Amino acid sequence: MYNRIVLEYGEKYNILEILPIENVSQIDFVAPSYYSKDIREITSLMANTELFFGADSGMMHLASAAQTPTIGLFSVTNIAMYQPYNKGSIAIKLTQLSLDEIMQTIANVLI
Repeated sequence: MYNRIVLEYGEKYNILEILPIENVSQIDFVAPSYYSKDIREITSLMANTELFFGADSGMMHLASAAQTPTIGLFSVTNIAMYQPYNKGSIAIKLTQLSLDEIMQTIANVLI
């Protein structure tokens, strides 16, 4: 999925992985990354981005709280309960969408 995102959006957008407190990458550090233990710094960065795209996690909820358009990726948790609620955000169930449909969802949020 990361490769497809880079292919379609890499020339127009800077793609950045925001690392969690454990300082681990979900994509093996192939993208530029940002790490901080300061929640205010992370939130400030998120508030100045076009889109947050990531798994149902604390980072997803932080992006939503920062009023950043957020695409929450779900596989087992309850979407209705844990989806991002801010304007311009959406939750998707990965097991129900193809990669093309996920990419269309990204395009729709970025419009």
